[in-house]
Amino acid sequence: MSLSGLHGRVVIVEFLATWCGQCRYSSPSLDAIYRQHKERGVSVLLVNEGESAEHVRHWAEHRFAAPILLDQKMQVSDRYGVHGLPSLFILDRDGQIIYAYAGYAGGLERRPKLILDQELAAAESHG
Repeated sequence: MSLSGLHGRVVIVEFLATWCGQCRYSSPSLDAIYRQHKERGVSVLLVNEGESAEHVRHWAEHRFAAPILLDQKMQVSDRYGVHGLPSLFILDRDGQIIYAYAGYAGGLERRPKLILDQELAAAESHG
């Protein structure tokens, strides 16, 4: 998976792990955002840190429409400067990080939804 292949889309990236209790709340919220907005140019990437494909597949049990990617050696999370889970990033249509948040305090979907609404409205008003 390459972000360059998603150029022109708003991309939400969440770094997570199956052992992360907070991720059990944030990931389904992001998957709901993905299901609602994927046809409007939004991609959601759930990036698992350091776990095996079999373990992640068993944990996910086909619950997510959004892709779950593996970062087994944590190279991608290192590039993003991830130091805690979950960690969320929103990239604009040009691939620039416009929002970053670590942790989960409930209601995660509110702030990203506001950002998405702004980004999508701007894109729709420009053609």
